[in-house]
Amino acid sequence: MNYTDVRMKALVEISRMVTETDNFFEIKDKIIDKMLQIIYPAKACVNLFIKDYQYAHLVCSETLEYIPTLLKNNQYGENNFPFEMYPDYIHDSVRDKKPIWIKNIFDDPRADKEVEIARNEGYQSRAVFPLISNNTVIGFLTCFFVEDSSNYTEEDIDFISSVSTLVGLSVEITRKKRDVDFMVKKLRGSLSFISMASDELYGNLGMSKFMDLLSKQLQLLTFSKASLISIQYSDESNPYESAYGEELNLEEAALKLSDYDLKTKPKIINGIYFNEDNMPHFLSNNKSIKSVIYHKLIKHDQEIGYLIGANGPKYSEDDLNIINIFATQIIFALEKFENASKLIEHKMLERELDLVQRQQQLMMPKNDIGLSEDYRISYYLHQKNVGGDFCDVFCTPLNQVCIFMGDVMGHGILSNYFVAMLKSAVKFSIKNKTQASGVLKEMNQTLYEEFNSLESYATACILIYHTKSNKITLSNGGHHLPIGIRKTEEGIIIEEIEAQQSLPLGVFQDTQYSDREFMLADYELICLYTDGIIEAKSSQGKLMGVERLKELLMTHYQRESQEIYQIIKEELSHYQQETLDDWLLLLIKKI
Repeated sequence: MNYTDVRMKALVEISRMVTETDNFFEIKDKIIDKMLQIIYPAKACVNLFIKDYQYAHLVCSETLEYIPTLLKNNQYGENNFPFEMYPDYIHDSVRDKKPIWIKNIFDDPRADKEVEIARNEGYQSRAVFPLISNNTVIGFLTCFFVEDSSNYTEEDIDFISSVSTLVGLSVEITRKKRDVDFMVKKLRGSLSFISMASDELYGNLGMSKFMDLLSKQLQLLTFSKASLISIQYSDESNPYESAYGEELNLEEAALKLSDYDLKTKPKIINGIYFNEDNMPHFLSNNKSIKSVIYHKLIKHDQEIGYLIGANGPKYSEDDLNIINIFATQIIFALEKFENASKLIEHKMLERELDLVQRQQQLMMPKNDIGLSEDYRISYYLHQKNVGGDFCDVFCTPLNQVCIFMGDVMGHGILSNYFVAMLKSAVKFSIKNKTQASGVLKEMNQTLYEEFNSLESYATACILIYHTKSNKITLSNGGHHLPIGIRKTEEGIIIEEIEAQQSLPLGVFQDTQYSDREFMLADYELICLYTDGIIEAKSSQGKLMGVERLKELLMTHYQRESQEIYQIIKEELSHYQQETLDDWLLLLIKKI
């Protein structure tokens, strides 16, 4: 095999590494090792920019000896290094988005800053390759050549340049996954918080505390320095308002943004954001506001208020989408408040909700189901009100077993309506599918218009058990990851069964979902649950949390499913009852 073929084979292998994982940090050292098998003798490292170009973060330095010791002793910390301290030619490479090869460090004035470093690290020549994602430099790959530069060719540089392109792609894939994961976490946090705030509104039948909680949460969601919420509620003459953070004139900014929004996109968008580089002229006279994000509160096609945050790091479409969902939750909370007020006047509604709750229980599957000769499925549902917690277990047309769990945002008749739709949609969508991701994708496309029109969504987790192969295919739409207990050579371990968390059903119509496959026989117990369990609060305000649930399961997994349920139920009885939401527990247990 000639040298060109060897380089091509190496690129193919690196390409396979990149496409088979969505985590650059799992393969970074393998990529460098493969590259240095071709470019030898040499050393290499990868630097990434974190948020801006102030610091370069050294993420791959296994082949270096002296340079990492500089970072460890640096005042900026072990991994970060000020970018301004790098040689000028590296700045040129990043700015111009092109590789630069310094063939002799000791003769080239562009490398004056690193002569001493080169002597101590033991290299004579250095090439820098910018890592580019979406036309933006996100870092750089450096190759340090140990021997005289005449031993290396332009073909070697082209090969390293190709590797740097694949490294940039891998980093981009990783960042996109983390962006989705972060958005899911923010969505879940938003849902949890608004539930707590609406309980405050519902329990006290008052707006003041509710507004204070919302303005604080808005600031946290968007990392803003200041936030303001204004709501014109009912027929009262003055709006309810609550501000949090720095004192800025956000009322004036909100008024101007409302006028701007109405003139430009009145029927398309309910929010807008500007950063320092595109701040409109009508806001530029307020020097204290560097960036701003704004969203209307719309109820029954009428504007009843707004949310506004200012001076966040840099607002994006993701922030606007999060605020859109947050605004929707506020509207639902207000409607819940109105229903609570009406409940005091009309006891008839209570009887209607009781009837709906009994109807919802009828939609649940039969309990204690045999999954195989060795496993049984049991579930346990607790409802204080008509809720959106739902599961179903049924055989598919391909003689597989579908296990589905969903959690619809909110409570009441609306959530019961969506539960009924979920039950129908999952059976309709599965048809002849063998992959769980395809079921969630079709469910999302089928239900999107309904969810969108009623401004709701649902988290979902689906497992398809393949009876012939004993495999399970798992796909997740914003739901909590299943917890699994399995035996290994080292002993019994408990883990969250990792699966890429896509967005809940009903958020975006074109959401993509992925699959995770594993063998059922590997697990002693698999637990699916809704957030009512882990969001219970103690009198000190501490959440029960996933880790406590895992402790209980690990301690008692050998017991019968009914006993495990009773233990979890007893644990929850020690938490504040007013913080207990509806909850659902499903156990797949080896018998």
